[in-house]
Amino acid sequence: FVGTNKIGKGTTIEEEIGADRYFSVGKNSYVGVNSGISSHLVEGIFGNISFFEIKMGDNSTTAGINCISPGVEMQDNSYLLPLASCTKFNMLKGNNYYFGAPLRKIFRRKVCTYLNLTEEDLKKDQELRLKQQQEKININNNK
Repeated sequence: FVGTNKIGKGTTIEEEIGADRYFSVGKNSYVGVNSGISSHLVEGIFGNISFFEIKMGDNSTTAGINCISPGVEMQDNSYLLPLASCTKFNMLKGNNYYFGAPLRKIFRRKVCTYLNLTEEDLKKDQELRLKQQQEKININNNK
């Protein structure tokens, strides 16, 4: 009764631990080296085994040595930095970076400081994203 894996087009999966069942990955995603992905766990003192699907959206990334527990949902454009761990039923909102154990979102100011980005760089990025979205819409309209 346990679901099979679904892997989207253009997705790369490196050597990883687990992920043998009930794992859904979107298009153009990356599962990093030695990521531990487990859709099942033993709960309580009586050893009940629970299965919950793990969903990873389009353009999402797990870096090296991440731990992902059952029921985790990573929305599109979610990024886990190395050594980040998701506990059971975590919901990762799209277009964000996450780090640590337990999992925390990296806020824009910290990313800018760490990567030495200016407000101009962020504006250029936003303009480029809007331009790409508009091109995608135009291509779909022409079909």
